[in-house]
Order: sequence, then C-alpha cells, then structure tokens
Amino acid sequence: MPPVDLTTDHKENGELNSQSGGFGRGLQSCVVKLEAFAQKRPLFFAAVLVTVLFAGVIWAMPPAYQTNDDAIMNMIASGEVISLEPDEHLFCTNIIIGKLLKTLYVRYPGFLWYGWYLETTQWLATIALLYCFLQPNYSRLRVLYFMAYFFTAGIYFIVNLQFTSTAMLSGLAGIMLLLQMLRTPDVLGLRKLTLAAVAGLFLIWGGLIRNETFMLSLLLACPVFFVLYWFGDASRRTGMAVCCVLGLASSCLYLASKYDQEAYREPAWQSFYQYAHSYYNKLFDMRLIDYTPETKYVFDQVGWSQNDFEMMLNTYYYDDPVFDPQILNSILTSHPWMQDRKYGTLLWETVENVLGHRVFQAILGCLPLLLLFFDRSKRRDYWPCALAFVTAVALLPALALMRKSPPERVFVPVMAFPWLVLLSSLALQCSDASGKLSRIIQSVKFSWQYRNWSFKNSGWSKHLLLRTITLLLVIGVGLNVRKQYRLGKDNVRNAARYESMLDDIRSATIDSKSVVVAFARDFPYERHPALFRGSDYRGLHIYCVGWIQRSPLAARMKEHFGISSLGEALAYKNDMFVLTSSFTRMNLMRYLAQHFRPDLEMVNVKKFQRYYCYKSSYLTKIQPVPVREETSSSKSAALPFKPIFDSLIQR
Repeated sequence: MPPVDLTTDHKENGELNSQSGGFGRGLQSCVVKLEAFAQKRPLFFAAVLVTVLFAGVIWAMPPAYQTNDDAIMNMIASGEVISLEPDEHLFCTNIIIGKLLKTLYVRYPGFLWYGWYLETTQWLATIALLYCFLQPNYSRLRVLYFMAYFFTAGIYFIVNLQFTSTAMLSGLAGIMLLLQMLRTPDVLGLRKLTLAAVAGLFLIWGGLIRNETFMLSLLLACPVFFVLYWFGDASRRTGMAVCCVLGLASSCLYLASKYDQEAYREPAWQSFYQYAHSYYNKLFDMRLIDYTPETKYVFDQVGWSQNDFEMMLNTYYYDDPVFDPQILNSILTSHPWMQDRKYGTLLWETVENVLGHRVFQAILGCLPLLLLFFDRSKRRDYWPCALAFVTAVALLPALALMRKSPPERVFVPVMAFPWLVLLSSLALQCSDASGKLSRIIQSVKFSWQYRNWSFKNSGWSKHLLLRTITLLLVIGVGLNVRKQYRLGKDNVRNAARYESMLDDIRSATIDSKSVVVAFARDFPYERHPALFRGSDYRGLHIYCVGWIQRSPLAARMKEHFGISSLGEALAYKNDMFVLTSSFTRMNLMRYLAQHFRPDLEMVNVKKFQRYYCYKSSYLTKIQPVPVREETSSSKSAALPFKPIFDSLIQR
C-alpha cells in the first residue's frame, strides 16, 4: 500500500516563502552549512547533536537514580556511607566494571564515577542510534525520526538512571548497528567490519553492566534478524558476519561471567552469592511465598511468626540466624508455592503498568502520524517492524509468568526496541524525499486552518484525521516531557533534602562509635548524588538493611563497630541509632520483643517529614523501658493492670 499523500489540497502558492530579514537569511545560511557538514561527517554530527541534547536534558531535568540498587553499588564502589573502603564486588554488575570503578574512586575520590559511567554509556549508545538513522545519508526527516525516539524513550533513560535500563540501551545500540548492516548491503568491507566491531562492543558492555540483559536483547533481536535476512538483500557473507558478532559477544560474556564467579570464590562471598541467588531472588524478586491461614503450617514448622515473615519480606531484614539458609530452604520446599501464584493478577499488573506509563503513551501518540507515511508494500521493512512488535508484546507476559511483573526499567527498553525498528525503517524509506518534511509541515498547517474545519469541505475527513493524529502526538510527547521535567525538578529538591537529612543524622550521631541502622524500605538511598556531588559524607557510617546483608561488606561494618548479631546489638547496645518508618518501627519492636527482650522502647531523636515518597522517617534509639520506683499503694493499684501491660509489650 503506497504512503498516504496529504498534500493534494495544497495551492501552488502554498510553499514556504522565507522572506525575513538579515537574521533569517543568516540563520538559513548556518543551517545549510550545518547540513552540508552532516552530509560529509555524519558520525561527528551525531556526536555533536547528541551532546547538545544530553547537556540540555541534564541541565533542565537533573537525573537521579531510579532505584536504591544503583545508589548502594555507588556507595560500595566509592567506599562511603555503607562501606568502609572502596570495593569491587557490586554483585549485580560484573567484577570487571567493579574493579575499574574501584580504581577510579581510589585515584580520584572526589568524582562521582558511577553515575557518569552510566550516563556516558547512554551517551555513546544514543550516538550510535542517531548514526543508524542518518545512514546512508543525512536528511531532515531522518533527524525528525530520531527526535521522535529521543523525546519518548530517550529522555526517560537519561533522567531515570538505572543500570538495568542502561545495559538494555547499550544492547539495543549494538542490535541496531547489526540491523543496519543487514539493511544496507552496499556497505563497504572496512565500514561493515567497523560496524560489526562496534556493535559487538556495545553488546559486551551491556552484558557486563548486567548479564541478563544480553539474553533479553537476543530474544528480541533474533526473530527480526532472521526475517530481515530472509526478505532483505543482505548477502550470505553479511549474515555470517552478524552471526559471528553474536557468537563472539556470547563467548566473551561467558568468559566474563566465569571470571566474575571466580571473584566470589572466597567462603564469605560464596555464601552471600549462593544466599542471594537461591533465596533472595525467589523471596524478594518473585514474591514467591505468602503468609496465609492455608500456609501458616509451613512457618510454624520453622518457628516463624507472622511478624518474622513481615520482617523479611516487607522490611528486608534477614541478618539474623532466624533467616538462615536451612530455614528458608525448608519454607520453599514444604509447600507448592508455584501452584499458588496468581498468574492472572501478574498479567493484568503487567498490562496496567505498560499502558499507564508515559513513555508508552508518548509512543502511541506518535505512532498514527508516522504510520501514515509508512510504505507497507515494502515487505523488507514491514515484516521486521511487525515481528519486533509481536516479540516485545509476547516477551513481557512471559517474564511475568516465569518470574514477576516486569518493572519499568525492563519493559520500557523492551517496548523501545520495536519503536526503534519502526523509526529506522521509516528513515530508510525517505532516501529520495528531499521536500517531504516541508510538505508534511504544510499539510499539518493547512488542516488546522479555520476554513478546513467545515464539514462541507470535500476533504474534511482527511483534515479531521490529520488534526486528530497531530493532537495525539502533541499530547503524548508533551505529557512525557512534562513528566520527566517535573521528575527532574523533584530530583533537585529531593537531593537537597537528602543532604540535609544526612547532616541531621551526622549531628545527632556525632560520636564516631555510633552507627545508624537504615532500612532500605524507609531510607532514600536512591537520593544519593548521581552526577553532581553536594556534601562530604566521610565519617558517616550507615548499616544498610538491604540486599547487601550477610555480605562481607556488611560483616566488616559490624566488625568495625563490635557487632556480632544485629538483632542482639539493637536490643542490648546503647549506641545504636535506627532510621525507620512507623510501619517498620512496629515490626522491629515486635521482632525484638519475640526474640530478645520485651522491655524495650524506641525514643525519637529526629523526625524527617516527607523525605521519601510521602512517608515520614524517624531517627530513633532503642533503650530499655525505664523502671519507676513505686510505693506499696501504687503497686497494689497497678497489679490488676499488669497482665494488660505485659500483653501490650508483647504485642
């Protein structure tokens, strides 16, 4: 089906007539020179344009970590707040990157290397994507297609720093470079070899950031590779080159994963590694177990109360013998948990999260206008786009059924893949459309003129359609940019509040022997500076009740402060500060009363209002309930209420 022509109603004098003053002519001359430069040096032009866009977004919408995982890995690599010294064991990221970051933090400790390494990865990947759009030659319409990607999915990656989404973006850049090889069979040998090498590097680097994303990228790309090779004009040599790149990248990442496993061969790290993979992922990521009247017998067998279940699953506390691997293994094997999973709820949650996300809504807003100019008669371009969309849609429910409902750091890159495939296909179709962009703009302006709103006009239906789809584009992209802009402003305010919060904690715990126990559920670790440093956090130590518990990092922190058991220290040491919310506070007091001593109370030292997601956090100290001297008459009067008092303490 040929592309829809929206310019048939134009008058002969409807073309753009730029008759402005000297400023307009000077600007037009600069544009002409810039476009000539883009024709000669597309890669350098892509680097300059992407740099300008990144600088503008970082200035207007300052990025921050999306989850506390990146902030915790940042603190581990830099050796501050939750770690006594820089360490390369980032657990979720390959040890090769961990050693590189550790070396940089040791030599240049004043720079935030972790955040900038994620941002640099996105910057390079975006340059590669724009370079794919500009091939085989520059045009304004190709730049417009890239802008459609940047202001939908691209801006999201920049503002929401996360290592999983960054790894996926690096993998997508490598995949798009390989697709470019298959789509342009006339590429010279040296240039094709360079594309293959750079694509392999992007795939390997993304796999080093997070190993699972490489397999996810392959699942998305392999069907598209096959269809594009089958229907396209690529030679057998090009197909073999793509297969060799994928094979070499897989081999390199396999060796890197083996090297990473060797780094955790020490007994302490091996124990933590097995605990995290065998139990942490199943309990926290998959949310496999649940405390119900039907499953109560499982927890009774191991001596768990419902509060013990709440402490581990909802407050992420498991640094006590109550949560040893033997007990967790007994819980996981004593009941068919997989049969009790509510798969319908997981699927509906996935659909709801994807459809309600601003990035997906922005893509849907842009899609109708772009499809009007898509030539579906070209099977080489049509089938890869359709298959990429089907693969992405099928992959998200599969992840929900096998593991959990995919979070946005997973489903946004997955849905960005078919969007990139569609836009790159459109870019290839506009090789001879020199005046197409101006005609599109004229069509939009013409449809919005007042006289074309009348139903008596012969082309009113076409004008109504064009007005509708342009309105969808403006609303979708506008809401997405507005969301990211407001998020960037919130990041600035939250970063200032976070620094003020740490200063208050430092002043409250001025004694160097004091340690603060901060629950990851309540403490805003993700507000830790990502790109621009504020205060100096040296001398402030926080024990993180998060995924690094039971690791040698946490063990060194406890050893430094003379702690053998965290629960016992909370119950008996008088130099422990705890930062919790009201919910965690109640669970913690019940836990200490059940397992250590019931005569404890929490005294508020400082209240932090609305520091994190509408929740209030409290810096408290746990101390024994003061014993008051009572007269004989007061004792006799209090005796009838003693059972009630004891029950309240136990509760």
